[in-house]
Amino acid sequence: MRLRSVGVNTGDERALRRRATRAFGRRLAVARAIIGYDGEDEFRVRLTHELVAARADELATAVYGHLMKFPETASFFQLAHGSRDREHIGRRIDSLTEWLASMDGPLDEDAAARLIDIGRAHTARAGDPALRVHARYLLMTISFVQTAVVDLLAEHIEDLRELAMTAAAWNKLLMIHLDLFLAACDGAGASGHWY
Repeated sequence: MRLRSVGVNTGDERALRRRATRAFGRRLAVARAIIGYDGEDEFRVRLTHELVAARADELATAVYGHLMKFPETASFFQLAHGSRDREHIGRRIDSLTEWLASMDGPLDEDAAARLIDIGRAHTARAGDPALRVHARYLLMTISFVQTAVVDLLAEHIEDLRELAMTAAAWNKLLMIHLDLFLAACDGAGASGHWY
């Protein structure tokens, strides 16, 4: 949904944003129900959130270090002459760190709107459609994050049943976030359908 267009006054723009926020809030509620993310999962995420937040910068740096290993994904972080855009990579690491550190907040309409904004930030860079991140790479990146979070949890949770339940809670939460990121890809003219 495009919110800013020629001829739309600020009141109309606010009304469009409110409708979009409610729609994304409903999408979040549906994803949460289908995935089965419940109060027990929320509790487990809140209980272990500080572990993830304390290492968020390290995790984010690992994600982008991994993405730089592959030409398909490294190309999103290159300058016109082919060298790495270190400033852009630094901003992305900061953004990912902030996202990981904010994971303990409530899943409500405001959270849905924030997640859509994050998703939109990955649909284009400097307005250049050639630099849109393909949804399939977003999916792969979330999978990498899931694995990194589980590895981190395994360093601190010795009971295997508790580790499995906590890892499942984090995986569910990350899938809800991914669903909203993909909704932003669809809404920005990119394809969320990578299959």
